Amino acid sequence: AFEGAESAAPRVQEQYSELVESCLNHFAFETTVDPNDPNAHSAYGRACRLFGRYDQSQRHLLRSMELDRYRWRDGLLCAELQVKLGLLDAAQKLLQKLVEMQPDSAEVQYALGYFYQQSNALAFAIRHLEKAATLERTHLPTRQLLADIYLMQGRFDQAETQYSFILKVSPSVKAHLGIAECVKQQFR
Repeated sequence: AFEGAESAAPRVQEQYSELVESCLNHFAFETTVDPNDPNAHSAYGRACRLFGRYDQSQRHLLRSMELDRYRWRDGLLCAELQVKLGLLDAAQKLLQKLVEMQPDSAEVQYALGYFYQQSNALAFAIRHLEKAATLERTHLPTRQLLADIYLMQGRFDQAETQYSFILKVSPSVKAHLGIAECVKQQFR
């Protein structure tokens, strides 16, 4: 219920700590009833993530993914959590494993590209972001990140192409400012 509204989880835990504890215990019990049920591990891992039990979250999200390779989104959540916790090597290995499992997923390619961009490994970032853009042309976060990297690198024509695409699909202030900078840098 809290996915997409993660900021509400701490307040709920503060106000209804017994209820939250009971729910988490129920999820934990479900993982023991059928230890090979990826749905139970996924639900428990996601709940633990929301309520700050990060070690348990990682363990169960990874278990869910091991049991069902189509639960790769649990792997993305786990990698995001690992980055948040500063476990960058673990996050990178997990994201690379996810790319091997789902090479044609724009979401996975974007996640790895974003990770590399945050790590300042821009050549790797561009490779994965360009792949994501070819897999899903309308994924605007991919286009925005590519445009920002190209702009930073002085590749104004490539950045302008990405910003123009964004402006056609879903205009934003950031895209307008980006294209203005491209035009300015090209003395146009």
